[in-house]
Amino acid sequence: MIGTRQRLAHAIVLVALLAGGAPDIAVASDMQRMLLAPAACRALTPGATADDNAYCLDQTRRPPVEGAILASVPAAFDKARVEIAGAGPMSLSQALARHLIEIEGGGSDRLLRLRNTSAETVEICIDGPTVVMGNGEAATRDIAALHDTISRLVAHSGKAGDERAHADTQRKLWEAVSAAQAAERQQAAAELLTPTPSRVPAGTSGSSRAKCASGSETADVKLCVQ
Repeated sequence: MIGTRQRLAHAIVLVALLAGGAPDIAVASDMQRMLLAPAACRALTPGATADDNAYCLDQTRRPPVEGAILASVPAAFDKARVEIAGAGPMSLSQALARHLIEIEGGGSDRLLRLRNTSAETVEICIDGPTVVMGNGEAATRDIAALHDTISRLVAHSGKAGDERAHADTQRKLWEAVSAAQAAERQQAAAELLTPTPSRVPAGTSGSSRAKCASGSETADVKLCVQ
């Protein structure tokens, strides 16, 4: 009975993964992860704000609402520098952690708002594609291998304000992330079907073990999945 239940559970998970109907295994929030495009350095006086060109990475999730705080920056995509008098240069994630600046939703998936929350003038430089996410979000496994692709797409996105170029880049970003997530689901499904030593009973014959390892055991499933 236990073996039957396990096989049924595996089958349900497998179908969900391949169909893409299950929640994405790399995503932890319903708010889009956002991408800041490279931009020239700009100085913000205390309390000042600046709107920056941005893209979203998750087509099926909601854009950050007006004023929503995005305070997580994955190290692999932290390509911004912040300088403040008396503190020296630091990464964007360091500046956010010290509450020297804030990144807020602008009510659109096309822009983010940078705010100087310190008592000094700060200079912010977006040197390369920079991913920012909601507080506590840490899901980046699906985009980890897309660094070069994202950099290339954003580098050819045209000037800020070019709506047609922005829309084209946005579409290509969605396609790249969706393909990466589909590949991740397929890999998870393959791992689910790949037998491990713990799934092969100790008394199983050598020929049956070989069939399990090769995935060719179909007549007696209980030999491969317990």
